[in-house]
Amino acid sequence: MKKLDIKKKSKANQTNFANPETNLAALKILTSLFIAFAISIILLLSFALLITYTDFGDKNLNLVILSINIISVIIAGSDAAKILKKNGWLWGMLMGFIYAFILNIIGLIIFKKIIFTSRNMTNFLICISSGAVGGIIGINLKK
Repeated sequence: MKKLDIKKKSKANQTNFANPETNLAALKILTSLFIAFAISIILLLSFALLITYTDFGDKNLNLVILSINIISVIIAGSDAAKILKKNGWLWGMLMGFIYAFILNIIGLIIFKKIIFTSRNMTNFLICISSGAVGGIIGINLKK
């Protein structure tokens, strides 16, 4: 009689976390998210200096912050799409969601309360949409 090997697994059903290619892609995606936050910080600090040392004023503060978020998320979505080479809009949306989520966590830490306002929800939607646009751009860029 032959023994049946029940432990035999197909490669399609296995998740291999030790795969260096998967780990490298995950690291590159985290790096693109880090770059997006670095760009945000640099642009926000530049804008703070502009407000401090000029007559620019802070009347356009919300618009500038929103623009900085859009630029950063488009870059993150584009980088993620270039790395993964498929489903750029989906990966871009994920990058936008993660970016907005981290911003809300930072706000929770600073203000010590959860703030669910229409402005925050709008920011989430704008970040997700911008990430999708960045993913579409990134997937279509030639190397």
